[in-house]
Amino acid sequence: MKSILIGTAVGLMVTASAAGASTIDLKAFSAGNEHGVTDGTMYNIDGVNVTFSATYLGDGGRGDAYFDNGAALGVCHEESPGVSGLNGSKQCKVGSDDNLTADETVTIAFDSAMTLSGLKFLAEGHVPMISDTLTLLFGVNGGTLSAYNFNELGTKVFNNVTSATFGFGGNQPDQYYVSAVDVARVPLPAAGLLLLSGLGGIGLAGRLRRRRG
Repeated sequence: MKSILIGTAVGLMVTASAAGASTIDLKAFSAGNEHGVTDGTMYNIDGVNVTFSATYLGDGGRGDAYFDNGAALGVCHEESPGVSGLNGSKQCKVGSDDNLTADETVTIAFDSAMTLSGLKFLAEGHVPMISDTLTLLFGVNGGTLSAYNFNELGTKVFNNVTSATFGFGGNQPDQYYVSAVDVARVPLPAAGLLLLSGLGGIGLAGRLRRRRG
């Protein structure tokens, strides 16, 4: 009985962990859905609640996260203090860009801690960004942004991530879009222990009843 209970608990935890795995496909989300978003806007993409924000650190203008049809996630800005790069229909104003370029960052925040992997990017021509020399900046949980080349970052795994920030920079920076990221919810050890303890308690109660009988 005890082995059955433990096996059930382990199976439930493994199932829960597997169920939390997903690919946030920003290219697919952008297809036919071109628009900018104000900071703090949340979407459910591929079953994951994600919130977007962006910065432009140029001459005082403001950046907005931007979904470019046929590409993926970038930033739209207007080079004017305090002014958004979006027009009334949430499209980039004339003269604004929509990919990640100099002085721009975009942040994706998650509703719970995640393991991140499989980062994918698109180049300016909306084709996969595959390079061992071109660079970008990346950091998690509000920490310092570090330089990676695009191929290198695509192979990295980051644990316990609540937010991921992408920027333009490094030794050989190039503009880009964020195309996709694989995420898996970090298991809650306390919940698993509580589940095992509860099932163990049920087994103990059953043994006590049998002894009394």
